[in-house]
Amino acid sequence: MADYNSGVRVINVANPAAPYEIGFYDTPGHAYGVSVSGNYAYVADYGSGLRVIDISTPTAPIEVSFFDTPGNSTGVTINGNYAYVGDGLAGVRIIDITDPSSPIDAGNYDTPGASNGVFVSEGYTYVADLAGGMMILRFTEVLQLQKFFLPLTQRN
Repeated sequence: MADYNSGVRVINVANPAAPYEIGFYDTPGHAYGVSVSGNYAYVADYGSGLRVIDISTPTAPIEVSFFDTPGNSTGVTINGNYAYVGDGLAGVRIIDITDPSSPIDAGNYDTPGASNGVFVSEGYTYVADLAGGMMILRFTEVLQLQKFFLPLTQRN
């Protein structure tokens, strides 16, 4: 889980009535959001971009890479080989995480305000944006996202 000033906490929830911490990694920024895929936790680390933490040894997580986003990352979700990051005033960033040790910029969409929460399902990206409200975006090809990412109200 994201723990703001304290980075990422790994919690054992095998017994939901008695969860307990088994490991942590202190990120350089403020951990706002986290999404787990496989052996990696992807952390939206406000002011420090997207941090990629290897959690294959949950008691001793380690950072394997990061992607320095231009805004203040507050939300992240993983869909396939891409991390979708709510990056504040910089909009939504899409980062190719095919190789978690070397994330690559795959595109972005500049929302009208500060994007925070992001969720992806069945080809649609749902964004909580402070000025735009809830935005529903659609894409057809991530690597050409700027050409194809449109709010649903603008699509034909």
